[in-house]
Amino acid sequence: RVAQMCKANDVISIETAETEADAARIWLSRRAAFGALARLAPQSYIVDGCVPRTKLPEALNRVIDIGERYGFPVANLAHAGDGNLHPSIPFNGREPGQTEAVLQAGRDILEVCVELGGSITGEHGVGIEKQDEMPLMYTGTELEVMRRIKLAHDPADLCNPKKIFPLSMLTDGAS
Repeated sequence: RVAQMCKANDVISIETAETEADAARIWLSRRAAFGALARLAPQSYIVDGCVPRTKLPEALNRVIDIGERYGFPVANLAHAGDGNLHPSIPFNGREPGQTEAVLQAGRDILEVCVELGGSITGEHGVGIEKQDEMPLMYTGTELEVMRRIKLAHDPADLCNPKKIFPLSMLTDGAS
């Protein structure tokens, strides 16, 4: 069924791993994508979000639109089977404004993920990078309840300090 859907959407090629050697070769080509991006720019910003699989085509198109809006090429790498998106945006942080622009493009991509019913995290969590995007998914009240639970269990903020919650919430203990 997946192959039929791909063919209906003008996919250039479809490869199925019949053996472990086939799978290794296919994975090698995916890992090589990051090296290929290095030929376009010295750095790549990789976004990690998730959308429902039914929304994947729309999400991928909107990611390309975001890249064009900011003047960046985008390599849409994804785990199509579970809706995980890893758009990779090559950029040059030495050029004025590029770092800020690529970070804003990343935020716009995460906004699209949430708008389409997905999440700001695909498989790599919130950490420090996405803590200010948490309000895209949760209300201030929900975040405050989560923060208080964290504070009750970890009053010294030893477990994942200064992570998850928006920086604006980190004034009295738990992160």
